[in-house]
Amino acid sequence: MVERHWAILLLTWGLGPSSSVCLALFLVNRWLINWVDGPFKNFAIGATGFAAVGFAIWSVQSSLLTSVVLPVALLSIFAVGEAHRAYLRASYRPRGGGGNPVGSICLLRPVTTTAVVTRHYTTIADLGVGGIRIAQLSDLHFNATLPAGYFESVFEKVRAQSPDLLVITGDFISKAEYFPVLKRLLPLLPKAPLGVHSILGNHDHWAKLPEEICQELSRAGITPLGGRCETIPLPGPRRLLICGTEKPWGPDALLAATEAEDYVVVLSHTPDNIYEWSERADVMFAGHNHGGQLRIPALGALVMPSRYGRRFDRGHFKVKRTELFVSAGIGVDRPHVRLFCPPEIVVLDIKCL
Repeated sequence: MVERHWAILLLTWGLGPSSSVCLALFLVNRWLINWVDGPFKNFAIGATGFAAVGFAIWSVQSSLLTSVVLPVALLSIFAVGEAHRAYLRASYRPRGGGGNPVGSICLLRPVTTTAVVTRHYTTIADLGVGGIRIAQLSDLHFNATLPAGYFESVFEKVRAQSPDLLVITGDFISKAEYFPVLKRLLPLLPKAPLGVHSILGNHDHWAKLPEEICQELSRAGITPLGGRCETIPLPGPRRLLICGTEKPWGPDALLAATEAEDYVVVLSHTPDNIYEWSERADVMFAGHNHGGQLRIPALGALVMPSRYGRRFDRGHFKVKRTELFVSAGIGVDRPHVRLFCPPEIVVLDIKCL
């Protein structure tokens, strides 16, 4: 009887805290993390943490219903959700290659804040040219924590790839106070023969400086595309149509009538917009998630600012006709550190049939 008592005690002490942690992470990931930064958001996240601790303590000290049945029900719901996410991720992964996998993790070097890697991907399309190379930067988050030399080294790595087109998918700054840093670093960005195009991210809008940032982008030779599309002429019959959507924080792009030969590239700060474009775009570039920024080996990211959870955390996916490339980003936001999640430059080679 004593052994059975201890077994039940260990079970209840494990179920309560586990279910409360899962519930707290669900609330933070799906809602709270997407609120505008500020004291109220910080309070809500802190209150959620305290509530999770309180729920865990209450559950293990209460009846069988609250100490076992309720936690098991919650954990079962989350398990079904994770299984569904894993199924969708597997179904969205391109077959027959389509890019190099995420590199192996070195357990002895958990901090990867400035360990920049370049992810190379390839897709096939008949553009009527010898091929196009597109480089993507995302979530630069210019701030006072990462030195200017770090960003300069990233720009040099991009320049070494000799891209035909450079795209930047938002979050240039985290707060308005870092706007002077943006003004100093933007002119250092590399140029590309087909241009440099960008959109803004949620932090750019939360800083309440979208117009000022777009002005600085234009001064640096970067084309802001928030809420509109632009045609890039190509030799041959096809056109490259590049569109920018900043939804849900800014303007959405209205795709005009396209011709069959148009090759449509969409810049979206969040990959959550993929389903709205999956029958209209050939390629979508996104970021926002930072790959989780803090990852646990074998488990992955715990915090993911997406209504789809970890479904599109980082990497290459194909949803209907659209190939989606989600960058883990270059910079950092609170906390100003990356664990087992290196910053990355995405390079896509579009090759002819």
